[in-house]
Amino acid sequence: MAVIMEVYVNGERFAVAGEESLSVLSTIVTAAGKLGAESAGVKRRLDSPVDIDLRVGGLTSRAGRRRDEHLNWGNRHGLKPGDEVRVLVREGTDYAPATERHATRDMPKSNRSPRKRFLDARSLYFRLRRKYGTREEKLAMQQRRRLMRDFW
Repeated sequence: MAVIMEVYVNGERFAVAGEESLSVLSTIVTAAGKLGAESAGVKRRLDSPVDIDLRVGGLTSRAGRRRDEHLNWGNRHGLKPGDEVRVLVREGTDYAPATERHATRDMPKSNRSPRKRFLDARSLYFRLRRKYGTREEKLAMQQRRRLMRDFW
């Protein structure tokens, strides 16, 4: 038995999403653009109208060495103000197969040695700590710099 999401748009069935190997199942409505009177809109789309869309997707989590996949049910569906989206969450086995499947990508293998990766991460930490560190960390850093300046 799997968790299923039945998605309806304006009373018409859009998708019956589910699969036995899923660990994530989502129905997402996204609105982007100038959504209110005080909004400047999306930087790349200053002159474009509001973009509203619906997506139904999931992510598998399979045991063993089977590769996981990102799944989509239906294409991205454009919506407009006044459209009604209804999601019925239930259990069962009568779901539709995904219309799109993409293999997940593993982190690329690095040809750098573990020592080099550690040094790079440490360097990034110290650079970001100056900007995002706590007040105490920043004061301690200033004191160390003064000591080093006086020492040399």
